[in-house]
Amino acid sequence: MVIPHPSSLIPKGASRREDSRLVTGQGCYTSDWNLPGQLHAAFLRADRAHAEIVRLDATRALAHPGVKAVLTGNDARAAGFKSLPNIVGYPGRDGQLLRKPHHPVLALDRVRFVGEVVVQAGAVKRMAPLTPHAFQKFRRRAG
Repeated sequence: MVIPHPSSLIPKGASRREDSRLVTGQGCYTSDWNLPGQLHAAFLRADRAHAEIVRLDATRALAHPGVKAVLTGNDARAAGFKSLPNIVGYPGRDGQLLRKPHHPVLALDRVRFVGEVVVQAGAVKRMAPLTPHAFQKFRRRAG
């Protein structure tokens, strides 16, 4: 009986068309594209869970050079955004309809978890992540 060498039991990887351009630095990624008039997004994320958003004042953030817009949960609600879409569309056990919890685009009144997006800013150049110091009298009260 012939025993095969262990390396012959491991399947060979399929060659992929994109490998050579990616490993040689010739790949084109989304962050490489620059379109006329495009804005870059920066986000302020919650640093604590289950906290009340007491006040957001975007005056200082808007004063930064190149910042064109600062959006909060109230802005998203006013624009008609209700909840993020659900990507799962199949029925549950015994044909039960899917329960879809409300999940706002940006935090409204409260943050639910650490890292939840509270504010989104759009600027003509890439920005560092937003900090609470960019917002005058920005406070969160644990609750």
